[in-house]
Amino acid sequence: MFNFLSYAGAIERLMSEWYSYSREALQQSTDLGFAREHFVKDVLSSFLPKNIVIGSGEIIDGRGQRSGQQDVIIYRGDFPVITSLTPVNTYLAEGVIAVIEVKSNLSTGEPISLFSAFRSSQKVLLLQKGAGIVNGTDAEVRKLQKLSSIRAYVVGYAGWKDTNVFLEHFRNAGNQVGWDNAPHLIYQPGLCLLQNDGLMDFGNDDGSTRFFLHDEGYAFSVLLHHLLKVIMFNTNGLVVQAQGIDASMRYYLDPYFNFNPPLKFTKLRLQVSGDA
Repeated sequence: MFNFLSYAGAIERLMSEWYSYSREALQQSTDLGFAREHFVKDVLSSFLPKNIVIGSGEIIDGRGQRSGQQDVIIYRGDFPVITSLTPVNTYLAEGVIAVIEVKSNLSTGEPISLFSAFRSSQKVLLLQKGAGIVNGTDAEVRKLQKLSSIRAYVVGYAGWKDTNVFLEHFRNAGNQVGWDNAPHLIYQPGLCLLQNDGLMDFGNDDGSTRFFLHDEGYAFSVLLHHLLKVIMFNTNGLVVQAQGIDASMRYYLDPYFNFNPPLKFTKLRLQVSGDA
């Protein structure tokens, strides 16, 4: 079987080498545009399906809400894009699968990049997709709406060396901006923090844990797995409805990520504002 761990590890090493080169040789460690261009051209474009559009610009929904400028927008190719004479395009919320905030270093900036990423995802998470549900119970409809909502990712080429320091800043950002505005997934070399949004299998979990952390060597594989699951959920599937037939089918990529032994995740018990 194709080894996704090796593939993801190779990409992670490529990103680390590029960051070191840009910082030492090109002296562009703080150039976010340069980091964004590299992530799109050399990382995302290497594995995303061809029916997916990678762009940047603003997202709008049917209620007139706007996301503000977004670094990277993952968009379905069968939805229209409102183009303009400038590089900034406008994307309809219904066609947006995910947004990715790319940072050269999560631990730098004023305010720090992690805090500004919370602010950016806050605008995205307020957007609503207009859709009609063919059938299903209220609970099923709510679950489907949650699973098909726009995902907010944060990717840092560098960050904190100490996981505990990272978690401290993550907790501070959540307490200040609001936990409902937390990105779905945050990646930096060596660790990946993600929400329990119903897509990933974290093993023995009753659903009460909101955030999980992986910091045992395969962080980029977790990012890759989650992003591909979101894309596959939003872009593939077969629904048949006719006399005597009401069936649906969906392809999935989970078998490729069934590693032995399974990747380990740590449940995060963060003390947030208002806790005793």
